[in-house]
Amino acid sequence: MSIMSKPLLRDMLRPLILVMLCEKPMHGYQLIERIRDVTGFTFGPGVVYPLLYKLEEKGLIRGEWIERGVRRRVRIYRLTEEGRKMVREVRDLLEKVYSMLVS
Repeated sequence: MSIMSKPLLRDMLRPLILVMLCEKPMHGYQLIERIRDVTGFTFGPGVVYPLLYKLEEKGLIRGEWIERGVRRRVRIYRLTEEGRKMVREVRDLLEKVYSMLVS
């Protein structure tokens, strides 16, 4: 059993979402499933979508409505250049933290 708590992980969702969007553009439910697959915790739409809106407001991601089938639209999110810069900064910080842990 992991000692990682859901509240601690919730605080890490913004950078985690940005990293996941580096892999490929995704819609909200894809991100919810990916977060569950990677972390073992389920965060519902009431947690994930407000984070997506805030990331979009800050210019780190961009959402685009696309048609999927008959009368079904989904909003696909992708990183902006600012989002890519943020991911690099997070990665650099985590590498520093990791090196402190292993030394």
